[in-house]
Amino acid sequence: MSSHDQHADQWSETRNDNTKKITEAVISEVSAGKQDLVTGIQRAIADLKAGGRSSITDEFGKPQLFDSDRTTARATETQATNHNQQDTAPAESMQAPNQRHGAVLAETLQAPSQRHGEVPAETLQTTGNHPERGGVESQHSGGDGPASPHRNRHNGNDSPHERERPGDPPRVISMPEEPVRVSTDTAYRGEYITRDVNPSEHTVHSGDTVQSVARAHLGTGATDEQVQSHAREIERVNHLRTSDQLREGQVLTMPGHTLDGGYVTKDATGALHTRWQEGSERVEGINGTGYVRHPAADGGYTQHNWGRLPENNYDITRTADGHYLVADRPGDVPRESTNPNDPRVEHARLSDLAESRISNPDDLARFRRNMAQFEQRAHDQHLPPEEVSRTYQQIERLLEHSGRSQVPENRRIELAQQVMEQAADPTSIDQGYHSTCNVAAVESRLYTRNPSEAARLVTEVATTGQFTARDGTVVTPPANSVRPDSEGSAHPPGYNSRSYASQIFQVTAVNMHYQTNPYVYTDSRGHEHTVPPGGMRYEQSHHVAPPDTGERLIDTTRHPPRTIERSPELSEDQIALVNNRLTGESGHDMVIGHRDTLSGDVNGSTAITSEQELNDRLERASREGKLPVIVRVESGNQPWFHDSGGGSAGGSDGAHVVCVTGYEAGPPARVQIDNQWGEQADHLGKRSMSVHDLYQSMRVPDNTDQLAQLQRDVDYDRAHNSIDTRKEFEVLRLRHSLPADDPNHLNDADYNRLVNEQIDQAGHRWTQQRADGKLNQSEFDNGRREIGDIARSQSFDRRLEIIERCHTAGAINDVEYDGSLTNAIRDSRSKWAEEDRRGTGDSGERRRARAAIERMLNALPADRRRAVIANSRE
Repeated sequence: MSSHDQHADQWSETRNDNTKKITEAVISEVSAGKQDLVTGIQRAIADLKAGGRSSITDEFGKPQLFDSDRTTARATETQATNHNQQDTAPAESMQAPNQRHGAVLAETLQAPSQRHGEVPAETLQTTGNHPERGGVESQHSGGDGPASPHRNRHNGNDSPHERERPGDPPRVISMPEEPVRVSTDTAYRGEYITRDVNPSEHTVHSGDTVQSVARAHLGTGATDEQVQSHAREIERVNHLRTSDQLREGQVLTMPGHTLDGGYVTKDATGALHTRWQEGSERVEGINGTGYVRHPAADGGYTQHNWGRLPENNYDITRTADGHYLVADRPGDVPRESTNPNDPRVEHARLSDLAESRISNPDDLARFRRNMAQFEQRAHDQHLPPEEVSRTYQQIERLLEHSGRSQVPENRRIELAQQVMEQAADPTSIDQGYHSTCNVAAVESRLYTRNPSEAARLVTEVATTGQFTARDGTVVTPPANSVRPDSEGSAHPPGYNSRSYASQIFQVTAVNMHYQTNPYVYTDSRGHEHTVPPGGMRYEQSHHVAPPDTGERLIDTTRHPPRTIERSPELSEDQIALVNNRLTGESGHDMVIGHRDTLSGDVNGSTAITSEQELNDRLERASREGKLPVIVRVESGNQPWFHDSGGGSAGGSDGAHVVCVTGYEAGPPARVQIDNQWGEQADHLGKRSMSVHDLYQSMRVPDNTDQLAQLQRDVDYDRAHNSIDTRKEFEVLRLRHSLPADDPNHLNDADYNRLVNEQIDQAGHRWTQQRADGKLNQSEFDNGRREIGDIARSQSFDRRLEIIERCHTAGAINDVEYDGSLTNAIRDSRSKWAEEDRRGTGDSGERRRARAAIERMLNALPADRRRAVIANSRE
């Protein structure tokens, strides 16, 4: 045997020995519930990494884990104290439904972060953080605390940041947007290079240097001086130091140039930006719009704008003293506009003001992209030009306000950017981990239809501390609730988190309702209290310990004041009242619910009793231009059960509201839905849902009529050889949730047996469909989501059994199985440590789960076992 072979065998033995030690240590650690490995184990894992451990990836090379559909991160004090820092560990998945700003997530059943700022790589589908199920009646004991009779009010249990178990801290997403590989430094105009070369990207190969890449990009004939200049550009744009070694596979942004010395970059939207040394610039959008700007010696400029629409074609001049002159057509004499709401002038004014106040070039570029997107949306949705102008004027007030104000200058600049983004894309509005789906839905609707009014609310509160509604009502939200909370402190907002602008809007909107309406509640002693208008106050305290979100509904007429609820506690008719006070509308048809589930005064909202009636209401709202419409649904039904995290907290079903933003007549009729639980929970584009399924989701989950209809859907699909796996499992889940004395109830044993049978059937069916080239990807995706939801609702040992069953049946592949096991080890460590801290937990479940983990690890090939163990500690 050669010396090389001896060393190889010794290394192999060492690796195998390390693997054995780590496996034993992980099992021991899981048993003890420890949070950190001992130093020796950490060194062993580091050795494995240095030896080139395999990564967990799908066939596309992306991290791929199975259990479910979200990336989660604990809310930390870091978010509150350092608002510029975000969790920066995105993980990707094979499937990626619409992700805002390009962020792609991979997700899991339950994968709490092991360290501050860590976001675990997770699983099968890409739909993000999932809300806790909602609507359970609050239970209070002792004292005068209320025992609320309003089970159906939107009382906080629809918070979209899941908890593993009751009492766990809410998980708050904070994901960065995908970096744009272009220079957005508007002050940087590149080097003076007279070459005609397009901007592009270059993937680094072995042996590449910055100079060699620069020379190849400039092409034959480039001088050494030009190559050196281009190399300096590449280093700056890609944030490289001259001593940096390029990494093979690294993607470099390559700026372009023009023959007359222009410096060319491409932004995230595909628009080309050309800047010249003397200050001129040209922007060409992919939608056929653009402009050329030339600076004047006196500090002003002239700008020619063009586009496909008549209103896009004009010239504008800014004079040295800050006036804006408009020429409607090229060649016309520029004149000062007599229209105070001329969107052309307000666009220029806001863009210039933003450039003077937003110091971060990436933020400025994003702000201007949002302006362009807002104007395009306004055109597509027929918003009047003056609405665009009024929205810009409110944002200008945020940027140029001087003197003392409720919110400091740096925060007002952030608010201006957030309001601009939400006006551009109202579906970006979320409730975060708070219980404010009610007013978040109103906020999304207002930004869609009357963005200037939403902007005015935020601006007035930020600058004066109060808001005056259209009817003259003056609202002064509590000062402590206007300061940014842990989510609002981050800018840009974390992924699926609530922005600071939305925090201000939602707190103010709730207080506006209680300032003008009475509130009736019954305390724990059975005494009824009627609080007059202005007697209730809604606060969001920041000095609380999870899972407390800090929300308090306080009766200020009591001495001392008493906390009545820990949520806004708004019923559907009250949601309509909030909407009407903000918009000036007087109707109730913007809020729809099923008559069996509507809370509050059913005459204050629209009650429907059939699928046809729901369809007719939505069709008419679409035809009359009254969308979005707010619809009350039950979070225990699909798809909301999945979007809410599959009932991972073990909670009960409850109320939630969503916004129907679009209607398609079909057949079958379908709707676009904006869900305030986060972008991954939206049902937009290809993820739209049928009116039939929306109607079903509005019924109480244990309603026998609803279950019967779902069973009819299943029978129909089977008869027509088009099995819908999601509905097959949904029938089982709902039957399992029925009362034990119901003849349709499934006990635990029968439920587990039938779930196993369904997994086997689905896995074999999908395997055959894939072999035949007939796999229905949507049905496949939805079915696996449902399996993940069911697994999350089971005991931990049962969850492991489902993961193993899915692998055996072919429902998941080796990569997904390894990822699921990785997450299971992570989750068990966190779960059992928390149980030990509380003195709770099921020792039998823990013993069975430990044995299953050990067996599953030992059954893996050595290289996969090493990867799972190493990944479980990251």
